[in-house]
Amino acid sequence: MYDTVVIGQGLTGLLTAIYANQYGQKTALVAKGTGKLLQSTGVMDFIPGKQADIRQWAEHVNYTVNTDGLQSAVNSFQFLMEEIHLPYEGSLSENVPLLTGAGYLKWTTLYPAAMKPVPAKGSVVIVGFDELTDFVPEYVKANLALERPNLTIHTIRLEKKVSTVRPVSQVDIAYRMDDAYERTQLLSELKVRITADCNDKVDLIVFPSILGIRQHATVLKETESALNTPVTEAPGLPPNASALRLFQGLRQHAIRSGVRFYENSEVTGFDVQQDKVFGIQTQANGKTHQITGKSFISAGGHRSLLETVEGESRNDLKNYWNAGVFPDEVPLQYGLIGGMYAILESAHTTSNMNRSLKGSETSAETV
Repeated sequence: MYDTVVIGQGLTGLLTAIYANQYGQKTALVAKGTGKLLQSTGVMDFIPGKQADIRQWAEHVNYTVNTDGLQSAVNSFQFLMEEIHLPYEGSLSENVPLLTGAGYLKWTTLYPAAMKPVPAKGSVVIVGFDELTDFVPEYVKANLALERPNLTIHTIRLEKKVSTVRPVSQVDIAYRMDDAYERTQLLSELKVRITADCNDKVDLIVFPSILGIRQHATVLKETESALNTPVTEAPGLPPNASALRLFQGLRQHAIRSGVRFYENSEVTGFDVQQDKVFGIQTQANGKTHQITGKSFISAGGHRSLLETVEGESRNDLKNYWNAGVFPDEVPLQYGLIGGMYAILESAHTTSNMNRSLKGSETSAETV
């Protein structure tokens, strides 16, 4: 029997499982798929697609926000990301302009260290690759020039010589950048090109999301050192390396910490007796399994998994929580809840769960 069973391995599910494990709970994570994290860009918005602040976000999610509680959740997330060597910058007090793979500015709250805010003026170099069809430097330049008319923008194209049976993605090149020899060759060529093509001082070098996967920290450090200039990634359509790094980093950290994963497992039923859940039934590879636990957290998407599977909503269950579930009346843009909501919900839910397991509290508190 587990102390805590988490269902779902999107951002909310992975964080929830890690935090539950940090409380000393014997934790399992059950997942049918990989969740929507891999479809993201890895940045943490209040409301996806909008430049929202805390007040607007609170109105959107119908929360009475305890700013200290939200700051505590952000602190926990940033500490965790430092621990897995994927540090996140930013704060609750402002949104910063990051560049997308289409060349437009995206205002966001927390972002990986591989991304930098776009300056209002100065000189920028946009680097593309001939094989990479979803990141066109000239197109990025044209759109960025509309957003930042006082920027001097240069474009450089390189040939990475990546061969695949399908169109080359940013992830393909990112894996190649993990190789020290290939990385050195590319950076040497790029440095020569920048020196030859740019007469002014370069303030920022823009790459697609290709700065390594397994060796990301090394790739980022060596790239900025070799070019002697800050660099940023402008992630485009998935798959992109920024989301893959986040997913793999959280998942590997959870596994190393002792979280037991049940992957490719679909929840088909709940064992509910009176006011408690005693277990879940899952199906994997044509076989049915029973997973028992003292507490259960559904982090599988927009709706409560218990309601989806059993066809009923139960608010009286003492050991079942929904993390990251929006009320039906709250509109979800693009089907995404936003990274800040996931960060808050994962920390808040595991805190409630831990207090309940210790017998000091059995009902949710207001955030």
